[in-house]
Amino acid sequence: MTNEEVEKIIKSNMMLQMNFAGIRADFEEASKRKWSGLTKEDKSHFSSLLDHKTDDDVFTAIDNLLEYRNT
Repeated sequence: MTNEEVEKIIKSNMMLQMNFAGIRADFEEASKRKWSGLTKEDKSHFSSLLDHKTDDDVFTAIDNLLEYRNT
């Protein structure tokens, strides 16, 4: 194995470890957040969506609300 091949493997391993560290940090940050639940207004809004939208539309709206609250 050449020095270049060894160096390439080492650099690849370093990038993988950095990616794992970033994922771990994101997970640890997310696990510290407290679930706040949906308000009565949220529930009413999403209930009205059920009659007019697809399930995917409703779930997307809920995801957007949760993302907004966590920023």
